[in-house]
Amino acid sequence: AVREALAPSGDGRFRAEIRYVQPDGELRWLVARGMTEFVAATGERRPARMLGTVMDVTARKRTEYELLCARDDLELRVRERTAELACANAALRVEIADREAATGSASCSAGSSTRRRSSAAGCRASSTTRSASTSRC
Repeated sequence: AVREALAPSGDGRFRAEIRYVQPDGELRWLVARGMTEFVAATGERRPARMLGTVMDVTARKRTEYELLCARDDLELRVRERTAELACANAALRVEIADREAATGSASCSAGSSTRRRSSAAGCRASSTTRSASTSRC
């Protein structure tokens, strides 16, 4: 990035994010920004100096990481809750079919009710054996 900023054909802008591990092991993030000033000497555009700043953005990076973790956790919880609701709906469909069959108003056969019941049982089994997805947090 520095070479590009110093190139006479470029615009002279410089920006870099730097991950720095301090001697005590603490991780820090820095953002360096700069601008090269050029002079025209002997018909050529040459870099004269580079001005810029370096800022510590460690707190921002930590916050971004925490937000990513919270998002991943929320997505996992939504998937789990959606599966739970699907299972609850399947169980309710079985219960409705059973009650309709018991009252004699059901128009479907007993085999259909058995299929629904086994589907709801499979749903319960899959929800208890489901493992949490891998997360970066």
